[in-house]
Amino acid sequence: ADVIPLSDLPDTIAIEPYEGTSGHGQPVYGSAVDARASFTGKRRLVKKPDGQEVVSSGTVLLRPDVNCPMKSRITRDGRDYEVVEVLPIAELNRIHHLEVLVS
Repeated sequence: ADVIPLSDLPDTIAIEPYEGTSGHGQPVYGSAVDARASFTGKRRLVKKPDGQEVVSSGTVLLRPDVNCPMKSRITRDGRDYEVVEVLPIAELNRIHHLEVLVS
């Protein structure tokens, strides 16, 4: 298998892809899309690209073709999370899955 199998992704989440900010500085999101995922609630310290440190409250594994840029909103079980880091995980020189850290 080139990418993570769906059987390893037991959860369903909604992703609203971050598209930038409005004229008033508010985040703008695309339409919510459901995606299969594996959600693990585990806290860890993450250094964002701007150098700021944040505590992520969970890790979401996604298939590599899922559109989930930084600052996107993920909803699971009625709770909203913000994407703070997206790490492509390679296996055999191919992207196997995305490890998405959320806070």
